[in-house]
Amino acid sequence: MSLDVESLEQSGGKQQAAEPAPKLQLVEAVEFGAVGNSAMFQLEGWSFPEESWTWTVGHRSMLLFKRPPGNAKFTIELELHPYVVAGAVPSQRLAASVNGRNVGALHVFGHSVIGFDFELAEGEDRITICFEHPDAARPCDYTDNPDARLLAFCFFKARLYQTEQQNETSAADAAYAVSEEPPPAAKNENGAHIELFLHLQSLGQDCELGVVQRAFHAEPLGLLRFGTTPLRSLIAMLEDRFTKIGEPGYTKVEVNPDGEYIVLDTAYGSLRHTFVKKDDMLAEQLLERELSRLAFLREKLIEELEESEKLFVFKEPERQPVESIVALSQALRRYNQNNVLLWVSPYAEIHPPASVEPFGEGIIKAYMPRHFREQWDTEEARRTWLAVAEEALALWQAGRSQS
Repeated sequence: MSLDVESLEQSGGKQQAAEPAPKLQLVEAVEFGAVGNSAMFQLEGWSFPEESWTWTVGHRSMLLFKRPPGNAKFTIELELHPYVVAGAVPSQRLAASVNGRNVGALHVFGHSVIGFDFELAEGEDRITICFEHPDAARPCDYTDNPDARLLAFCFFKARLYQTEQQNETSAADAAYAVSEEPPPAAKNENGAHIELFLHLQSLGQDCELGVVQRAFHAEPLGLLRFGTTPLRSLIAMLEDRFTKIGEPGYTKVEVNPDGEYIVLDTAYGSLRHTFVKKDDMLAEQLLERELSRLAFLREKLIEELEESEKLFVFKEPERQPVESIVALSQALRRYNQNNVLLWVSPYAEIHPPASVEPFGEGIIKAYMPRHFREQWDTEEARRTWLAVAEEALALWQAGRSQS
């Protein structure tokens, strides 16, 4: 969905600055950055965390919250800073919608604390907040910073409040500026490859592709991106349309040896990372949030499968029977006949590493060294994945143009 920012500004989309009005109860406190807890609320549109902030990437970013019991009126308060360049990008426009309903828009000129009021409809148990930022710009186009990410805002904090009555504070004409200089955008020598890796959707087995995508600053939303999904589990999920993923009776939380919460899917036999340590939150609280997040990610993946806008990647740790890979491809194609599987397999002598070739209808096969966990975030792994991604995407796009 795309919001008409200018129309929303003219219609007086409600926003407030600074302290929340009385009778507001804090529901969630989100801290962005390397030591924050924002990963459990973020959906699409976010870059990697930096110090105490996280940049949006692209023209849309999203947060997801579980609706608490009680009143249906809420306020979302944000501390953020726009990407601005003197004389070239003076401000950033920001529009917000909640569960598909527009709630306001404004121009942001400097470091600001802003807020949007909204009300939920009966039966809505999730709060999906979508931010549209149409003026996002690439630092490499305006400065000597080679960062090619499309940046709009860096978020520091978000606070979700529940209110007993509608906030009566008058709407502000614009966010108030506190400082002039944004936090530095991280330098990214590989910015030209971000879009390339955003086209790849991991179907699991392990986190290798997700780690490599992050190294290239590509952060696609993915249900199976950071977790372990064996091939038999993946096929079962696809055939069942992921029905049991995120359902309370089939979802449990455990703590791994590193002290991180892991979400287990007991229906199909898979697990996924949360990137939340056990000391940061009670297991019951985490499970409640993960149920909402998994339900959203499940719907998102089904949508991508039906629209056939991604190249779906399965990297096998050991060679699988061809029949199993064909079954996986057929399961993908039941959602859309145009879906293509990128089957990444351990290379053999006759297939040098990083070679790519068509392999039957709906399958592209690539050959790659077996990278172990400690090797995922290495120059060798990034170089190999880049070569595979470039050649596989070229084959995929050529096939799409002929269909």
